[in-house]
Amino acid sequence: GARLEVKLLGPLEARVEGVLVDQWVRRKAQLVLAALALYPRGLALPELGELMGGEDAKPTALKVAISYLRHALEPALAKGAPSAYVVLEHERYRLVADAATVDVRAFEAALDAGDLAGALAIYRGNLLDEPFFHKFFEAEREQLRGRAVAAALQLAAGQRAAGDLAGAEAQLARMAAIAQTDEAPYQALMDL
Repeated sequence: GARLEVKLLGPLEARVEGVLVDQWVRRKAQLVLAALALYPRGLALPELGELMGGEDAKPTALKVAISYLRHALEPALAKGAPSAYVVLEHERYRLVADAATVDVRAFEAALDAGDLAGALAIYRGNLLDEPFFHKFFEAEREQLRGRAVAAALQLAAGQRAAGDLAGAEAQLARMAAIAQTDEAPYQALMDL
């Protein structure tokens, strides 16, 4: 099974072998982890630089952030040793697919399979819901939030039709709390 678990829905959380990674020397290392988790094809240094912007976009600064990320995930990793989780292939940095699971992928897979309840159970909150990340990944955040709201509305409608008004109310109230700027869950709650 995967040894690295990355949760991007809600606050960023990373676990290695079930142990929470909580020793982050630099926030930019967390940003690199989030980017690599969101883009499984990986990212070249210029793409990472475009994402980070400013002084952090310089190749040297990016390589330092990647080094900090590797060290956060594998504190005992010797300098120059290959990482079990972050690799460079064909000039693109990426997470090793066999070694990592990402909640965004699980959320999308559950939705695509029609498992609305399962998908919403994975959706802990909006993408990278921390002030540091608010200026990054805005389009991705909106897209995922829209899919979650649509799933919650569809699930609540099914619950309502089945006579489970309490379940529908709970589902809509939870989504209204998560997607505070979206009127649809509030409107559905008032209708209920």
